Amino acid sequence: MRYRPAKSDKDHRWHIVLDTTPFYPEGGGQIGDQGTLIDASGHQIRILDTRKEHALIYHEVDQLPTPLDQPVKAIVDAERRAETARHHSATHLLHAALRQVLGPHVQQKGSLVAPDHLRFDFSHPQRLTQNEMIQIEALVNSKIREDIPLEEDREVPFAKAISMGATALFGEKYGERVRVIAFDPNFSIELCGGTHVPRTGTIGFFKIINQSAVGAGIRRIVAKAGQAAELWVRNLWEENEQARSILATTDTLTKAITDLIQSKKSLEKQLDQLRKTQADLLESALRQQVQQIGDVPVLITELPLLDPATVKNLIFRMGKKLGGILIFGHKGYNRKAHLWMYVDKQLTERISAAEVIRLIARHIRGGGGGQPFFATAGGKYPEGIHDALKEGSSITTERLTANSHT
Repeated sequence: MRYRPAKSDKDHRWHIVLDTTPFYPEGGGQIGDQGTLIDASGHQIRILDTRKEHALIYHEVDQLPTPLDQPVKAIVDAERRAETARHHSATHLLHAALRQVLGPHVQQKGSLVAPDHLRFDFSHPQRLTQNEMIQIEALVNSKIREDIPLEEDREVPFAKAISMGATALFGEKYGERVRVIAFDPNFSIELCGGTHVPRTGTIGFFKIINQSAVGAGIRRIVAKAGQAAELWVRNLWEENEQARSILATTDTLTKAITDLIQSKKSLEKQLDQLRKTQADLLESALRQQVQQIGDVPVLITELPLLDPATVKNLIFRMGKKLGGILIFGHKGYNRKAHLWMYVDKQLTERISAAEVIRLIARHIRGGGGGQPFFATAGGKYPEGIHDALKEGSSITTERLTANSHT
């Protein structure tokens, strides 16, 4: 047995090399095995990962066996290995299905095989259509149901393997002799060193989760097989049932959601109309509060609770009609405070909305800014609205009076 500290030993991890090992190292996209070592003292040591370097297989552990010169018992996590094998064999079937449905231009450009999912990158110029996805998934599942036996040939000369029609995988380096894996040589035959199921039926079930683009002309499919696929579908079904329960419907979820969206649109139209009516009525009432400072109409007031978009529309509409200065404030939802200030552009040399807002925003324990003709502020102290408007009124009166005297 040989060992060394892991390159990153902050977790006190070690790499162990055994004389012989049943653990499969990471390679060909398949992640490495995990499991347990039992040392001569009976202590169980977790194998966190298995990798290969310079033809040596090393095992990552977070403690060393004792003593180091005695044999250890190596136990692979069999269930994890089996689920990984299902996903690896499913990857081969997926590759073959992609080439059959999309065309021979499809070439593998990368992969990841794990116990709970697979990721497959391949050359294709465009996003797969829903119909293509359905065909690919259906073809893989049909091959699973055929229960095709694994055909494995070891130590095949590389040139012969290629002449047999075997697909060499992206990024792999091959020696003079290779291992050939086939699930019906007329459907899937590839060069591979990974773990596989004895028959496709062992995979159980295959489900595509999503597709995406990872580069120019490169697509990615993420899928699940075996128990992971079953669990994913079960969770999806439970979410569907929960949604149907929340919506209190016996219709299909699609119909229920469509009806809900239509209802939402209708309510939004009604709400917009109510907001417009509310703003019209409020504008009429606010006009009674307008005061004159010199020749400038001024309106400084606290508004009832309105949505910000309605306030902004209201202050601009009134500002343009009055041609003066307006400062609005209100106490928003969740204990938020808001301030708005509008200044007619002909008055911005006398008073700046951005400057005044910054000064009075301290009362609501917030900040704000904007332009000389329009500025806003938000804060977390709604009780300060009254003082903010009071100071805004004082500043406005002072600036307009001072300018009128000059």
